Amino acid sequence: MAKFNFKNFNLAKFIIASKKSYFLNVLSLIADIEKKQGEEYATTVAKFEKENPEPDITGYSWQDYMGDFGYEQEQTVQILYKSFVVSIIMFMESQLLQLCEHLQKEFGQNFSVHDLGSGGVNRSIKYLKILGIKFPDSPKTKSDFDLAFRVRNNLVHADGRINNQEEFINLLGNNTIAQTLIRTHDHELDFSKD
Repeated sequence: MAKFNFKNFNLAKFIIASKKSYFLNVLSLIADIEKKQGEEYATTVAKFEKENPEPDITGYSWQDYMGDFGYEQEQTVQILYKSFVVSIIMFMESQLLQLCEHLQKEFGQNFSVHDLGSGGVNRSIKYLKILGIKFPDSPKTKSDFDLAFRVRNNLVHADGRINNQEEFINLLGNNTIAQTLIRTHDHELDFSKD
């Protein structure tokens, strides 16, 4: 049986590294859209401030319109960020599964990751453990991995809805980076570009 030397090998970084440039390009596209929307918003506000039109017969003013317009722009960007997060997690899960399938052949195993039953990332982690490969390989990587999947599950199963602050704290744990990048707004996860 061939043994791969995993000493000094960071499996988590390897999983992401192969497509990191794609992810950075997607983030750049989202940032460009957000910037364009900001410019469009500022131009429209300037136009309305100059013209100062009267409210329509229902009392709907240009300020009301801008509030709605800004909300639609924010929601568009949040949909893009949420899709991005789900896509990264989906990619990581797929890469981990492919790695397990490759290692089955490399190690000459008859037992496959698919023999473990239910799917998901835990199946792949369990299979790696069976092969003698510790993954996640550090408490920090495990914590980051667990956080990523909790956020992914919230997005997929609850569309980012958070019922209260306690639920938000339980979701993010004590990860200060996540607390900087993910906030709540109107009981919903809200992602920043940082």
